[in-house]
Amino acid sequence: LDGDEAGQKRASQVLELFLAGQIEVRMVRLPNGLDPCDFVLQQGPDALQQLIEESPDALDYCVERETAGINLTQDTQRAATALERILETMAHAPRLKEDTEAGFRLREQQTLGRLARMFRVDEPLVRQQLMNYRAKTKARLDRSSSAADPMDVEHLSGWDRDLFVLLIQNPHAVTAIVEKVALEDVQTETAKTLLTIYQDLEASG
Repeated sequence: LDGDEAGQKRASQVLELFLAGQIEVRMVRLPNGLDPCDFVLQQGPDALQQLIEESPDALDYCVERETAGINLTQDTQRAATALERILETMAHAPRLKEDTEAGFRLREQQTLGRLARMFRVDEPLVRQQLMNYRAKTKARLDRSSSAADPMDVEHLSGWDRDLFVLLIQNPHAVTAIVEKVALEDVQTETAKTLLTIYQDLEASG
């Protein structure tokens, strides 16, 4: 991914997908906003390999990114927001179960303990917050995946139809469109269902 702000945002979305699939991943941050191609051309493949070997895992990257430039002991408002964002990202990983791979179980437990120490919050409270975000994430995904009865689908109005034609024909503009259109802007229940699915898929990357 490119090293600009859009690339970093996309990296965060991709991170959520890896967490949801419990797939181990490292996040490499390239210097000077370079994209991988430019970095290899300038520094060579050995330099890239060294960065990969020194790179943090996904959760460590998330913590570093969200807490960068924040004084966690003095800037309480920004610190609280950073903790919320970290836990919202972690919530994409499935709840730990008996058959969860030991590495993922240990990583989550260590990260929660680290967050409690960093933000000076009781660890049980951090765990409860994570459980709350997981419940919200599951409810949102359940809502978006529940299909309406085909016999009860309401025909789209002209405005609604034009909106989805625009989305389908211009996939590069989906993010901008979905961020600007609210559920109350569409006129039929079918359109509200479709737009909700678009919003959830966009939010999950």
